[in-house]
Amino acid sequence: MSVIDRLVREARRRAAAFRGGQPAAPSLRVAVLTCMDARIDPAKLFGLAPGEAHVLRNAGGAVTADVRRSLVISQRLLGTRAIAVVRHTGCGMLGLDEALRDDLAAEVGEHADWQVHGFADLEGDLRAALAELRADRFLLHTDQIRGFVYDVEHTGRLTEVTEVTEDGGVTGDGGVTGDGGVTGDGGVTGDGGVTGDGGVSGQAEVSGRVEVADGGDADGLARGAA
Repeated sequence: MSVIDRLVREARRRAAAFRGGQPAAPSLRVAVLTCMDARIDPAKLFGLAPGEAHVLRNAGGAVTADVRRSLVISQRLLGTRAIAVVRHTGCGMLGLDEALRDDLAAEVGEHADWQVHGFADLEGDLRAALAELRADRFLLHTDQIRGFVYDVEHTGRLTEVTEVTEDGGVTGDGGVTGDGGVTGDGGVTGDGGVTGDGGVSGQAEVSGRVEVADGGDADGLARGAA
């Protein structure tokens, strides 16, 4: 039996318990962009149930033309408001560049009609991706776009990548609430964090990274999208 045959058999078995009737619009009004890495399970990571979020995946969680197209449709036709971009440690795209297209062209005789979208700096490229989305004039909502790095190799922890402004503030476009997250004005609530005046309290660090929690926080995504 082939692996696809095994998958089809499992799908048929699960169909007996299927319950339809859900609307197409995600109930949490959030879209998640992440990598296709098999170690990432977005539903498990964020505690998502079917019908709650759009999940877009590709190699590296890159902001491609097709991703932007999908996000525009997600917002304009299906009512989502927030976007979470999740990159991860040990990504195979780290260190790749467009030379791969040249290698492929030498092999098959023509260049592929897509870009590799590799990167040399995990957090730096994530910040650039967030900036690209925020500048997309076709998106209706750009005030709740946030980026995270998921440690798939050691801890399973999700860390928010924030941006330090010229005046020393920290931006997180909404931020993690509850047990210590960045708020929209650069402050951190909960059990510690960065205060509005740039001071540091509790356990948070002004390092451009804010740890969320083991397994992430689906409630945080829901609150941010509300």
